[in-house]
Amino acid sequence: MAIWPEPFLGLAYIREILSGGVYVDKNKFLCHADTIHWQDIVKNPRIHAVVVPTNSSVS
Repeated sequence: MAIWPEPFLGLAYIREILSGGVYVDKNKFLCHADTIHWQDIVKNPRIHAVVVPTNSSVS
């Protein structure tokens, strides 16, 4: 799943990603991405979730 600069993702209740990983980039509206336990959502243990540090809960 790739998330590009979109103000609304429509993923308020995402629970599982069955195939692939996560890449978040240039989304200034996304907050607290670093608090999500991505490995609990991504079901393939070999996939490494990537969250860009600017999408942080720390300002």
